[in-house]
Order: sequence, then structure tokens, then C-alpha cells
Amino acid sequence: MATIRHIGLVARHTESLVRFYTRVFNLKVSDRRIETGSFIEKLVGIPDAQLEWAKLADANGIILEILHYRSQ
Repeated sequence: MATIRHIGLVARHTESLVRFYTRVFNLKVSDRRIETGSFIEKLVGIPDAQLEWAKLADANGIILEILHYRSQ
């Protein structure tokens, strides 16, 4: 039986989606950051990438990651 561990969504408005998923689906913010630098650039394949993300988790440990490419 397959299970879901991690879902990623690319969004224009990180904050509004965080509010929506925490309010409607009772997800909890587990981590939130803005990342830059060579590691992120290599990971996403975008020079000078600036990536804002929030990870939200449910009671079963499934993670919803909301990503916003601020440098685009």
C-alpha cells in the first residue's frame, strides 16, 4: 500500500495559503524559511534563486510544503 509523505505546491502568496490550510485543514506549521545561496540554486536549477517555503504537517505526519520563488 502506497502512502503520501510529502506534497509540494508552488504559490504566489505563501501567507494566504498558510492561513487557509491551517484554518480549514487544521495543519500545523512545522518550519518556515527563506533560503538563498549555492545549495538552493543547484537544487532548483535557478541562478540567484531566493526561495520562501513553509512546511505544514497533519496529525499523521504528512507534510504540505508551500513554495514561493521570490527571485522570479
